Amino acid sequence: MARLPTRREIHPTENMRRLIEPRSIAVVGASPRQGSFGERTLANLYAFQGVVYPVNPGYEQICDRRCYPNLRALPEVPDCVIIATPKEAVEQTVAECAALGVGGVIVYASGFAELGSSEALDAQARIIAIARAGGVRLAGPNCSGLLNMHSGATMHFLDGYAGKPLRPGPVAVVSQGGGIGYGLLQAMDRGIPFGYFLACGNASDVDVCDYIDFLIGDDRTRVIVAFMEGLSDGKRLLKVGQRALTADKTIIVCKTGRSAAGAQIARSHTGTMVGSAEAYEAAFRKVGIISRNYLDDVLETATFFAKVGRPRSSGVGVVTTSGSLAVMAADLGGDLGLPLPHPASGTRERLAKVLPSFATISNPLDTTASVLRDLGLFKECVAAMAADSAFCALTIPIPYAQPQAALDRAKFICELAADLDVPICIAWTSEILDGEATRIYEQDPKVAFFRSMRRCFEAVRDWQWREGVRQRSRQHEFDPKFAEARSQVEALLGTARSELRSLTERECKRLLAAYDIPVTRERLCADTEAAVAAARDIGYPVALKIESPDIEHKTDAGVVRLGLVEEAALRQACQEVLQTAQFIQPPPRINGLLVQEMSPSGLEIVVGARYDKQFGSVMVIGLGGIWVELLNDVSVVLPPVSTEDAVTLLRNLRGRRLLDGFRGSPSIDVSALGSLISRISKFIVDLGDNFSEMDINPIVVTGFNAMVVDALIVPSGLEATSKTKG
Repeated sequence: MARLPTRREIHPTENMRRLIEPRSIAVVGASPRQGSFGERTLANLYAFQGVVYPVNPGYEQICDRRCYPNLRALPEVPDCVIIATPKEAVEQTVAECAALGVGGVIVYASGFAELGSSEALDAQARIIAIARAGGVRLAGPNCSGLLNMHSGATMHFLDGYAGKPLRPGPVAVVSQGGGIGYGLLQAMDRGIPFGYFLACGNASDVDVCDYIDFLIGDDRTRVIVAFMEGLSDGKRLLKVGQRALTADKTIIVCKTGRSAAGAQIARSHTGTMVGSAEAYEAAFRKVGIISRNYLDDVLETATFFAKVGRPRSSGVGVVTTSGSLAVMAADLGGDLGLPLPHPASGTRERLAKVLPSFATISNPLDTTASVLRDLGLFKECVAAMAADSAFCALTIPIPYAQPQAALDRAKFICELAADLDVPICIAWTSEILDGEATRIYEQDPKVAFFRSMRRCFEAVRDWQWREGVRQRSRQHEFDPKFAEARSQVEALLGTARSELRSLTERECKRLLAAYDIPVTRERLCADTEAAVAAARDIGYPVALKIESPDIEHKTDAGVVRLGLVEEAALRQACQEVLQTAQFIQPPPRINGLLVQEMSPSGLEIVVGARYDKQFGSVMVIGLGGIWVELLNDVSVVLPPVSTEDAVTLLRNLRGRRLLDGFRGSPSIDVSALGSLISRISKFIVDLGDNFSEMDINPIVVTGFNAMVVDALIVPSGLEATSKTKG
């Protein structure tokens, strides 16, 4: 059977509603047998506000509910059907749902695409084709279920949930697998609220992006946590990410499958291709998605974002009774690039009136042990720091906890937080990890609780970063100035693709120049005499290269000569490279001799790109030479980028000190370089899906000037054999 295409549009919200917010639910495979999926599913629907229909021809009644022999016997067409049967009955049941006009289906059974076999892939394709033909949204197969805490539609088979109080809240969780998400939901036992948990299993019809898009439109949801192994179409993630940014809904992604071993396990787990880890991270940064690599970072980050608004400034204030924690906070702020500005003069004067004379008034503020005996003094310190406009949040590290004193202080801080204009972040460093005091903090709507100062500072840093992305967010706009250049790009790449070759260096530069990107002056010459004439016009010194569509790596092939300062040297070089080319096998096509101006020595920059099957163009920026070849010192981003964003990417490189001059080397105009990189990024966007790889290496930068010295573009359908060219 032909398998369905992986690329499609996001399912409309109204098309998803009957699956996620059903008014009636049928459980096919319902059972009274203790521990069966059918029995657990019925038990877990204890709080559902709608109607539940057990379906099983073997019973007339189950758990005090009338049981029906089949879906056609129900008094109404259910909004959602949970298929809790073995795999063999799934296809027939889905067909019945499609014929009746059911809105959504959840398939528990495994044994489909995650197995990877042709038979299993075809079986999954058949049920999806049936569901889509009938307008049925399908979660699964291999799906653990969906939970809607607002309506009590907790449609899943896990044990131990029946009868527990539901705590609806602003955090929603979506996941490909079930166990990791259910583990997070167990925080409800500590009083932490959740609104939804939505699993997609093999994501054959409904996937993580569909769920995220639905939740963006849900007024009760502020934060969306996504556990993600991979996607079939990453561009859909960019689309919902941009929509979330516009709606000011925070998305936090914990992406697994970053390593080769993890990727292989993910493929066997849900049948998902995980894609490039660098491309995913670049996509997250593009649309302001918060990325967390470790599970223990996720919940605290999510509850923080659910409790805060928009940061009013970039600084963070720290108030503590521990001098050691004050030093630790200052170190950590420096490590993470999180500003801890000095309190304003008015704040210092206010604090000086209440603190002992031996107290050091700074940020972090060590209040000394005096506040332990006087909560009023502590309140005044916190209020003074909170009133300082330099701070967007206050962090209060708690070094230890004595049960009653910790409880009293927790109640006091939460009461105090209610009247402040900035959020309070508790950095709990005590090894008493759970107790009455910690639960008071976790449940308070204005206090964010962290069991690590690192996680606390990272959350605040990412809060500020996301706001910056939101404010700068914009789509790539068509620039009519480059309309003709864009047509040249498509035509030249089409020609090269038909000839099964990469673009020559000269062709690449011609396209770049059409986008106002400076390139070296050069001329293609038929023979030595023409090369000598070209060198006179260009001016010595010059470089000489063989131009051939069959020689991508000219330096390795020995057909490059650099720094030729006179005619005699040029003539000798022409003879040498032409002779060398005769020994290359198979014999290459020779277009001629390429004479180029020699670029001055300067800082070398590399800009590369490749076309990623999931996210489209992925751009790489780095320092040339050892920095990129040995140390892999690069920034990865999805184009286009603004000048400001390009400068930030350059400043994030480990070798960034070279930009400002190092050991006698001159500094460069980083803003001008950022503007050049921004233009290159627009060029990459206009390449569309017509290329597979691009390498501009190097761009030589001297002071205020930058020039492309060499470039390679490989059309789609072809691959370069190496990253090194001549």
